[in-house]
Amino acid sequence: MAASRRSLPVKSGVSFSGAGNSRRGFVALTLLAVCLLLSAVPLSLACLVRDEWVAGQAALRQEQLENITDSLMLRELEREKTETLTPLDLTPGLLYPGNRSVRVFTSIQRYAPLGLRFLKVCTEDSDGRSFTRQQIQVRWTDRLRRLAAAAPLTVRDAVPDGEALAKNGVLYASTCGAAFPEFGTYPIRNWIEGGFASSDNITRDGIPMRRIYQMRGEYTAKGYGTLVGTGMLLFPKFGTFEDQIEIPDRVIILADRGLWIGRNVRFADALILCNGTLHLGEGCEIHGAVFAERIALHGGSVRIVGSPEALRPFETVICRRC
Repeated sequence: MAASRRSLPVKSGVSFSGAGNSRRGFVALTLLAVCLLLSAVPLSLACLVRDEWVAGQAALRQEQLENITDSLMLRELEREKTETLTPLDLTPGLLYPGNRSVRVFTSIQRYAPLGLRFLKVCTEDSDGRSFTRQQIQVRWTDRLRRLAAAAPLTVRDAVPDGEALAKNGVLYASTCGAAFPEFGTYPIRNWIEGGFASSDNITRDGIPMRRIYQMRGEYTAKGYGTLVGTGMLLFPKFGTFEDQIEIPDRVIILADRGLWIGRNVRFADALILCNGTLHLGEGCEIHGAVFAERIALHGGSVRIVGSPEALRPFETVICRRC
């Protein structure tokens, strides 16, 4: 009994000594983890500061690219007032910080049948970053201006029941010697980025001011509303303006396949060029100038009223090209 009693403290001592070592090990590991965590904080802060500094440098260089592009665009538009533009390719210097080399160049395309000019200014650095602006200008040809001055409506083919439009000065190309303009939307489609799909409601949303848009597919402008906004609309395929639409702002329309203008549609300031048949609904009214391959009248009371301002120059806004 005595021996067994003496053995108990020994066993008890060994057990308590192991628990103490475990606690000391746990404390050491905890302290080590805390030290590692604390040491990672300055490193994380340093990486964050570095990333912010790199991003700040990139943003500063991007801002310089944009400033160079905008400055050259404005200079070229001013130069165009006195001389014909030609392409440029310049190396104005280095971007700071980082001393990146930079190149700025212009591209000019023209579509002579209608007097269109496309100007693109692009600046790029040695890292491959770039920034581009573009602008489209229309200076209608002398032929178009003469035709519009002679009559508000120029038609290549004969007009059935044309007597109804005689009082509006219908000009028959075959009998009066007028040369109908040859044009199409295809040569300028790659100039255009924006457009309306067939599901878009242009009557509700309007035309963003002073831009050129291509209508994708056979497009229909919903009726019984007001279409606001100044711009140019390209219809590569057949286009329709449904009944009872009011268009109070300046609109230029180029249609490749034909155009339907419904009943009581009113254009306050329009220039319409239509390859194909232009269908005019009863009571429609167009103030401006119209050039059409063929005309089909659907009802009476159609009015086409000439405007000396129909062929005034048109310029889009200077916009970024993505």
